[in-house]
Amino acid sequence: MIRECSAQEKPFSHLLDNTFAPHSPAAPAVPPYLPPSSSCLLILPPPSIKVDATIVLVETVYIETTILSYLVSRPSRDIIVAARQEITRDWWEFSMPSFDCVLSQVVLDEISAGDPAYAVKRMDRASNLSALAVNQS
Repeated sequence: MIRECSAQEKPFSHLLDNTFAPHSPAAPAVPPYLPPSSSCLLILPPPSIKVDATIVLVETVYIETTILSYLVSRPSRDIIVAARQEITRDWWEFSMPSFDCVLSQVVLDEISAGDPAYAVKRMDRASNLSALAVNQS
C-alpha cells in the first residue's frame, strides 16, 4: 500500500505512529518534521508481511521550456549547446526518474509552438509530467 503525505500536514513521527504495525518493536529515530519543501511516500507491505515501512523522500523539480527543447532538438553544431543537449538527455534518462517533475501551462503553451514536428516531440515528452496551475497574482 502506498500513501502520500505532506510535511505541512502533520509531524513525521505522528505519521509513523499510524503506519507501523503492532508487531514493530519501535519506530526508527527520525526528525520531528520533514523539510517544508519535501513530500514523502510511505510504502507499506501487505499486512501479512512483517517489515517496517520504507520512507522515500521525493524532491520536486520544475521543468522549463529549454529542458524540453534541448531534449528533442537535433544535435547542435555549437559545442556549448551540443554539450547542454547531451547533459539534458543524460539527466532525463538517468536522473529524472528520481524526482517529481512538474511544469506549468505556460511551458505547455511554449513547447506547443514552433516547428510542428518538434512541437509534437516536446509535447510527447511532457505528457507524463504534472502541470501546475498558473497563479494570477
